[in-house]
This record gives sequence, C-alpha cells and structure tokens, in this order.
Amino acid sequence: MIIILIYIRKLRDKRNITHDIKQGAETKEIDDLFNNTLEEVNTQLPQKIKQKEFRVILKNKGWWNRNNSFIGEMCAISFITILILVLSNVAHKKYNFQQEKTIQKEHQKMLYEDSIQNNKDSIKNEQIELISSELSDIDKTIRETNRIIHRIEKQIKDIKENDF
Repeated sequence: MIIILIYIRKLRDKRNITHDIKQGAETKEIDDLFNNTLEEVNTQLPQKIKQKEFRVILKNKGWWNRNNSFIGEMCAISFITILILVLSNVAHKKYNFQQEKTIQKEHQKMLYEDSIQNNKDSIKNEQIELISSELSDIDKTIRETNRIIHRIEKQIKDIKENDF
C-alpha cells in the first residue's frame, strides 16, 4: 500500500480556494524512509488562486522489512554471544572437574604412600621390639653366666685358700 501525504499550503486568500479542485502532480517513490524527497508542484488556478501541493509517496515497507537486516544481525550476535557463554561455561566446568579428579588422585596417592610408610614403620618397630626382647634375654643370660662365673671363681679361690 502506498501512503500519499498531501500538504496544501495556501498562499493567498483562503476564501477563494475551492477544495474540490484537483491538479495532477508528479510523485516520486522514496527508496527509504531516511532519504525522503519532497517535490514541490506549482499550480496556477484561475481567479487569483495559487496553491502549492507537496506529495510524498513512501514505499510500503513494514517494520520488519525496514529492520530485517538489523534484526538478523542482532540475532546472530546474540546467538554467538550465548554460544560463547555456554561453551566457556562447559569448558570451565570440564576444567574444574579434571582439576578435582587430579587433586583426588594425588590425595589418594599420598594416602597410599603414607599407609605404606606407616606399615614399614610398624614392621621396623616390631623388629626393634623383638630384637630388644632378644637382647634383654641375652643380657639376662650373660648376667646369669657372670654370676655363675663369679661364684665358681669364688669357690676356686676358697678351695685354694683352704688347701694351703
């Protein structure tokens, strides 16, 4: 639908202008709403009537047709922005998950190494206790032996003294 805007400007006497007089005027289509052109048409009417007609014909561009490329660009930019946000969020979660797994593995490895070290330490402690108890038994045996030796020496000495 072509929208025709007609502006009539009266230059002379309002009383002498009749509104049913129609004059032909050339019109131009405006390619875009932002580049509107205006055409002035002078018409000479009898009896001192002079009027100017201004006709502006706009192409019937709906809102969608005028802004189609802009809306498409905005949708593309919005889609790319949302896609980047979603992908960065997924990558961040994946990275955090991998970091958490690595930390858990390192912690388990440390616990395993600690348990092995604790087992080694407990085995060493048991061996030390066993050696200590055996040494204690040996020490007792040596003391007993030394007492016996002292007693025998004393007896030998007593016998020697008694013989003389």
